[in-house]
Order: sequence, then C-alpha cells, then structure tokens
Amino acid sequence: MDDISDSILKQLPTKAKNYLPAIYDKYLKENDIPNSWRKHKVVNTPKPETPEILIKNRLERTLEH
Repeated sequence: MDDISDSILKQLPTKAKNYLPAIYDKYLKENDIPNSWRKHKVVNTPKPETPEILIKNRLERTLEH
C-alpha cells in the first residue's frame, strides 16, 4: 500500500484502522482499482483460529528446518 510499512499501519488509531477496509471494499465493489495497486502482489496470511492449528503450523515449520 504505497510503501507504508506494517509497523506504521499497526500504530494507526483505531478509527483509521476501521476506515482502511472500507476504502478497499469500495474500490473492489466498484471495480475501480487504482493502477498503482495493480502492480503489487497481495498475500493473505490467515491467522490460526485455534491453539491446535497454531501448534500444527509451528510443528510443520520446525520439521521443515
């Protein structure tokens, strides 16, 4: 997102954090995606929903190394 780092996004006030998804939703619903956004790859990293999944993922990463 225009070279804004995760650390900066994490420091945003709650109101701004709630507003950002609305901006993305608007562009996606209207299919009016800015050209600068089309040049970047977005990777979704889902968070584990249960402790079991967290443990499973940690074990898999450990066994890979």
